[in-house]
Amino acid sequence: MFVCPKCGFHDSPCWRSSHWFLYTVTCRIDELQTWEPELAKLLREKKEVEVGAYWYKLSKFGRVYRVPKELKGEYKRGHW
Repeated sequence: MFVCPKCGFHDSPCWRSSHWFLYTVTCRIDELQTWEPELAKLLREKKEVEVGAYWYKLSKFGRVYRVPKELKGEYKRGHW
């Protein structure tokens, strides 16, 4: 679980580092529903959203990917 050393922000424990994509964390949509229900609802409606500093994508298999906004273009080129 990520904890910011400057501000003390605690990230939701459902996020795990991706084994295949750099600077990406991932979780299942049902886990996200438990920890961040508003975000899960947005993703179910739109499949891709930008919230805060991140871009989120819901895959057709129910996996949610979180990538920093500045890297979104790299991942939209066909990685998923």
